Amino acid sequence: MMDEIRKEIQNIEKSAERLKSLAKDNNAIRKNAEIILTYLYILKFITPVLGEEDQ
Repeated sequence: MMDEIRKEIQNIEKSAERLKSLAKDNNAIRKNAEIILTYLYILKFITPVLGEEDQ
């Protein structure tokens, strides 16, 4: 289950990064994509990959 959640987080992260790159001339879209990336940072923090520190 946690793997699926992490995979979905990564998909959303890719989409937000793509939005940022596509909306270089649209501040509203870029800022909203940055907000999404901030929330994703929190989601990544609360769903750590087990054994990540060992790599």
